[in-house]
Amino acid sequence: MASDGRIEIDTRLEKGNIEQELRELQRQFSQMHREMTKGQRQALLPYQKQILEVEKKFLELGQGLQTFEGTNQDLMNRIRELGAEHKKATDNMLKNNHLLTQSYIRHAATFMNASTHAEKLHSIYQQTNPLLAKYTSGTLRASAAMQRFAASGSAAQIALEALGKSADPKKLQDFTRNLNQSLAQVPILALGAVAAFGLLTHAIAKAAKGPEVEQIREKIAQALQEYRDTVRQRAQEIYDAWSLFSKAQITHTDPKTLLKNLKEQVSTMRDWMKNLASLAKRGVDEGLIAELRKMGPAAAGEIQALTRMSDPELQKYVELWREKHKLAKTAALTELEQLKEKTKEKIQALKDSITPLGASLERFKSTWAKAMEPFIKTWGIIFSKIVDAITAIGEFINKLNSISPVISTVIFSILYLTTLFMLFAIPIALVGKYMLGLRAIAFMFLRPMQALASLMGGSISIGLAWAAAIVVVAAALYLLWKHSETFRNAVITGWNAIKEYAVQVWDFILNQILIPVWTAIVSLGKQLFGQLKQFWNENGQQIMQAAQAIWSFVKTYVISQVTAMVGLLKAAFVLLKSIVQSTWGTVKGIIRAALGVILSIIGIFAAAFTGNWRKLWDNAKSLLSNAWKLIGNVVRLGIDAVLGLIRGLGRLIGGEFGKIAEQFYQAGKGFMEMLVRGIRSMIDKVTGIISSVAQKIRDFLPFSPAKVGPLSDLDKLDFAGPISDSLKKGMPFIQGMLNRALAMPEVGLSTTVGQQMLTTHVIQSATSEKAASPVNEGSYARYRIEVPLVVNGREFARATAEFNQEELNRLNRLQSRYRGVVT
Repeated sequence: MASDGRIEIDTRLEKGNIEQELRELQRQFSQMHREMTKGQRQALLPYQKQILEVEKKFLELGQGLQTFEGTNQDLMNRIRELGAEHKKATDNMLKNNHLLTQSYIRHAATFMNASTHAEKLHSIYQQTNPLLAKYTSGTLRASAAMQRFAASGSAAQIALEALGKSADPKKLQDFTRNLNQSLAQVPILALGAVAAFGLLTHAIAKAAKGPEVEQIREKIAQALQEYRDTVRQRAQEIYDAWSLFSKAQITHTDPKTLLKNLKEQVSTMRDWMKNLASLAKRGVDEGLIAELRKMGPAAAGEIQALTRMSDPELQKYVELWREKHKLAKTAALTELEQLKEKTKEKIQALKDSITPLGASLERFKSTWAKAMEPFIKTWGIIFSKIVDAITAIGEFINKLNSISPVISTVIFSILYLTTLFMLFAIPIALVGKYMLGLRAIAFMFLRPMQALASLMGGSISIGLAWAAAIVVVAAALYLLWKHSETFRNAVITGWNAIKEYAVQVWDFILNQILIPVWTAIVSLGKQLFGQLKQFWNENGQQIMQAAQAIWSFVKTYVISQVTAMVGLLKAAFVLLKSIVQSTWGTVKGIIRAALGVILSIIGIFAAAFTGNWRKLWDNAKSLLSNAWKLIGNVVRLGIDAVLGLIRGLGRLIGGEFGKIAEQFYQAGKGFMEMLVRGIRSMIDKVTGIISSVAQKIRDFLPFSPAKVGPLSDLDKLDFAGPISDSLKKGMPFIQGMLNRALAMPEVGLSTTVGQQMLTTHVIQSATSEKAASPVNEGSYARYRIEVPLVVNGREFARATAEFNQEELNRLNRLQSRYRGVVT
């Protein structure tokens, strides 16, 4: 006990004792398992040795198969003997594997004591809804019983029950394996039995039912209708023998006259047939004979006249008959010429619709049909014999029926009921006992659906309760309403009270809430509208006058000023456009030349610092060329700007002054062209002098090595060493001076590649920025680079130059060299 009166219980000792007991149990279990495993291994060791000996014999027989002495039958007998030895050893090992028996017993015990889904669902209902648990207890108990029945059909439990105390591991394994294999075929067998029974039942029912009653009734009605129509038609014919108001007259005929008339008819028919035969013998066209025969005995006189014709006359008649047919056909063809053309077109369209594949398939079918014709005939003969044999069986059954119908009834009843009882015989065919087989089938196919069965039972019970409650209440109310006047009066009174109260509530809401609110809103709207109307009546005229005055000012001043400003801006834009168009090419040339000069200077210094004299000479020539281009472009820029301004003014003024300005522009252009041609005519002499001077300088420079002069032995001296040492010492000062002297706008390349921005800086500068856009030309992408020109911190112009990727790469390399970086 603590000082404050609390009771303290030390659980450390108890906890330590529990852990010690658990460790002791684990040790005992491990020791027991090791002893069981050791004993099992010792029991199986002799049989494993036998199996190894048989395996060794298998190997020896396989190695000496080529040298085996004996026949093939001896070899197979030897293999059979070894197989029997191997089977005996494995069977004995299985029979003594008691761990396998343990697993079967554990499996059966687990399922025998497993709780069903219905029992667990009932326990859940007891906790959540006791009333529902009590109501569905019967249904769930039935489901639980069915689920326990299915759970008792595990293969291990069935095997232990069937084999009993004599069961060994080998028998248990064989029994369960055979049972599982048989259960896998149960669905196929059951479906086959059901299908056979269903088809036989359908066929027998259809034969027993006979034709459809409705069809028989329709045929009876049709036969009666035909009979009535025939009677009605015949009665009408008899009735029409005399008209309604005619006198009935009977011709008095002599019997001899009747006999004479019949004799004449028979004689005429004989002559008609005789004359037709005579004409056929004389070679008359068969078509004419057929036409005369179609005319019948009525044409007997004309046919007899044909027989009296001579042969030439008859031949002439036949020719005329043929000509008549030809003329008729010609006339028909002429009359139906359009139909003939349409028919040809339709036939051609149908032929064109036949695809090559369709034609090939048709040829394929006809060819193979012809090729298989002998086989088909032979197959038909053979199958006809089979049909005849089946027919003979039917005839035999008919003979049995003639002796006694009971015989065929018995035979077909046995066949029919066999398909039905085959379905019910499946459980007993599984293991030999009906209930064991039925439990095995329930375990295989019903146990997976135990949750569905439980939920279905509960749902049906609940749904039945709800439906019964609703029906009972409705029936009770109906009976009370029908048979109890007191209940009916009470309902009517209650309904009237509810209706009256509802009407009172609605009247209160309508009259006390909705209508007053709506009236207040309408009143407020009218009041506000009246105030606005009064304000407009008092001040509307002044507002209109002020608005008109403001609009007049806007219309007269602002719009006129804006129009004038627009015209001025248009004129300024025309002038600016003309100047830019005239000077654009020159500005590009200035930028290119200026960049060339600066880069040439940088290249000269870089070549001098690195000792690359050939590169120094090339940059010196590039410097002179770019300087000359720069001077020419600067001069041309001023002239082009003046000419562009004059041309723009001429376009603005128009008329004659525009023509004069255009002439002035052309005159200035001609002057400049003459000036350029004059400069070009002298450029050869200037470049010749420069070349001779440069060649003279080059002779003194140590390229490979110098040819003449005091530097001819320069390659033998350590000239670059002292110079490079001196340059290294003064490099910081030189770089600082060059950075200030050669300040250059930043020329950059900015292009989007995928989602990345690639920026290439050509020359660093802290005073300007760049803008570039790619233009695809040739194999390299060209870029327009916008360069601002700044003097004393102010930007006075902006030029645009085009570079391709190769030029920018070269500028980068020069920049790196200028900074002392070797690329």
